[in-house]
Parts: sequence; C-alpha cells; structure tokens
Amino acid sequence: MTTITAIADAAFDAVALAITDAIDDATISYDTNGTYNPSTGAYPVTTTTISGRALFDTEIPANDIFPDTVIGPQDQLVLLEGFSAVVKEGYKLTVNSVNYEVKRAQAIVGSVSLQYAVVLEK
Repeated sequence: MTTITAIADAAFDAVALAITDAIDDATISYDTNGTYNPSTGAYPVTTTTISGRALFDTEIPANDIFPDTVIGPQDQLVLLEGFSAVVKEGYKLTVNSVNYEVKRAQAIVGSVSLQYAVVLEK
C-alpha cells in the first residue's frame, strides 16, 4: 500500500538527488509548559525538537495555498516533509542555522509528513 508519507519521502529523495541544493535538513522546535510549581512560581518549560526536510517554494504564490492570510513581503512559503507532528503557528523552523517563525501551516491531504508553512526569518 502506498502512503502519502512514502510518496513524499520518495519525491524529496528524488529532488535531493537531482538538485543538490534544493532540499535542506530542518528542525521544528516548540515549547510546552508543564504544571505550575508554586514553590518556584513558574511553569517548567520543555522544548521539543523534531527533524525533517524543507524546500522553499519560490514558484507558487503563498496566497494560493493560504488565501485567507495576508502575506508580508518577507514571508516565505516552505514545503515541509518528514516531520512527525503537525506544525503550528508560533513554532520555530531552523534551516541551515537560520531561524524562522511559522506564521501559518497546514497539512497536505491530512498528512503530517507533508505540510506547507508560511515562515518569517527571525
């Protein structure tokens, strides 16, 4: 049985072989607050980091993917592959040591293994 994950993985592998500088390793990181600790007066924070790959899409206008979003002049559209969680607004994307803030994101055909995001370099 062919899955979205298998198709996305094979497509990214093929592009990476044919165009060596098109796809980059990437990480997504986000923070989760734990239970309030009254003795410290703080919530412990856990940072989760997951790995995948990124392809910046310079051909498709971001408004085509996110028609209800105001896309700023510095916003970039990126195709994400191989991540094991849904990417959400406010998460941090790191590609080639450059940090981006995720402004909008959506899974493609309901799969977390292939997602589009609008990001802004920080």
